[in-house]
Amino acid sequence: MTQESQRRGMWLDKEGKTFEALLEKVTRRKLVEDMKKCSHYLHTGSLENYHSVRLKYLPKRISFSIETTVVRSMVTIIETNLNLIDPAKERDKSTMYSAYSKASGKWVLKQRKRSKDYIYRDTILGIIDSDLRAGKARVLDLIDYIPADLPKNMVRAERPSLEDMHAKFYIVTRYKKS
Repeated sequence: MTQESQRRGMWLDKEGKTFEALLEKVTRRKLVEDMKKCSHYLHTGSLENYHSVRLKYLPKRISFSIETTVVRSMVTIIETNLNLIDPAKERDKSTMYSAYSKASGKWVLKQRKRSKDYIYRDTILGIIDSDLRAGKARVLDLIDYIPADLPKNMVRAERPSLEDMHAKFYIVTRYKKS
């Protein structure tokens, strides 16, 4: 048989027991429900790496001004982009090692961790240093990166005055008042 006839051929007889058994398996409600939840396999490692680096420069527990947030986000993007793994070099034999996987019960190849490249920091600091030595002041204009109609506060409720809060005794504590 040619490839075309194999591709277009009828492999199962619609009245046969094999076809009925296959149809029963494929049209099971549980399988159909599971198939709806399936998506294309995508690597999210780069996105997870970006968010990890972002947390390093913009921790959630610290409040930053919008200007600081923009600059730190830029540094995050620079660092993430410079340290992405090149797909051509990803499977290089010199960066791989073998390890036993308990889950699969066999030996598998793993990628060696590589140290990050922070050369961009030296470049930025070098430019700043040379500008300072030359007496040039470098101003970073962030007007293009910050929306003009940005609200002063993201909270919808008006902030009460400190005196009002003291008068109403608004103290947040994890201990109960005695």
